[in-house]
Amino acid sequence: MTEPVPPPAITQTRYAVTIRYDNVEDRLLVYCGDTTSHSGLLQLTRRITGHLLQGIMKVLSNGGPTLTRVPTGMQEEVLHFEHQSALAQAAISKTAKASIPSKPPKVSVLVTAVNVSQTPEKTYVLSWTGTQNQAITMTMSRLDLHCLTHVLQQHAQANGWDLPALPRWMESGDGQPGQPAVFS
Repeated sequence: MTEPVPPPAITQTRYAVTIRYDNVEDRLLVYCGDTTSHSGLLQLTRRITGHLLQGIMKVLSNGGPTLTRVPTGMQEEVLHFEHQSALAQAAISKTAKASIPSKPPKVSVLVTAVNVSQTPEKTYVLSWTGTQNQAITMTMSRLDLHCLTHVLQQHAQANGWDLPALPRWMESGDGQPGQPAVFS
């Protein structure tokens, strides 16, 4: 008989994200924060990053208001255009400087599971759960989800992580933000 596990402690807010690589731990460090001093640190291993990217790509491929109105044969082209548009918008609206927060994060999570779900308001909720039953929940637009996927993939690739191949709609194009990236 096992004892019931208490629900994870959840921090929820609107986030700005800065991503760095920790070569000692071989992890991506995702610093999340906002102007009300909420902050968190997500530590992503190669395995969880690969699973996360595959999951987000599947979520983006399966939904979206434009995709439902496009013939099946053109959906990949529409996804590619949507992805490139999101990256171009992020490059234009990028105002924050990419830096590690000066204060230690209030919550630090070595991520073991991520749940991505879509809300009725057409936003996406990412629930990051860690080893000590901690969690950080982030709400993102579809465009932010495209940017997160791109930035995670770019950091993993730059650090030599062997992740699954990208779908054609995520291939390089114009307007991609450079590294390090900050978006909100």
